[in-house]
Amino acid sequence: MYNAPSVSYPVERSRMARALFISIWILGAAGVTGWWFQAAAGAFTRALALSLLAAAGLAVWRGIAADQGTREITWDGQGWTVTGESPATQWRGALADVRLDFQGLILARFVAPGKPALWLWLARETMPARWLALRRALYAPVRDTEATNPPPETGTAP
Repeated sequence: MYNAPSVSYPVERSRMARALFISIWILGAAGVTGWWFQAAAGAFTRALALSLLAAAGLAVWRGIAADQGTREITWDGQGWTVTGESPATQWRGALADVRLDFQGLILARFVAPGKPALWLWLARETMPARWLALRRALYAPVRDTEATNPPPETGTAP
């Protein structure tokens, strides 16, 4: 078994992720609206529900509006690198795991030593030609070269 081949993939804002966030908020708003007309709740409970709905809407808006900058994720066969617009934003580390996979949209968590986790939305729409190579690299097990190629024996018995 071999490691996945090298691949570089740009990370940009995703229309699919934006649509997912907005859809989830709309479903929540519809649920609150339905509850509003069906439940015999007091003024405090209704105000709390509206406050939570507004807070969720603000979180969605901030998540959509946040400028992540242009990044690129690179698998070189041994590990992952995330590069940003400046050399100070280059992180070498291991991609810990894929958290959500919608086939055309992946939420992955990138962990670099000494840095907080970086959550990346990777979308097929960004570069369809490299999408399958990226998926192979994300899901391929990383093999330890020392474990698979032990040093040759010296001929002495223990």
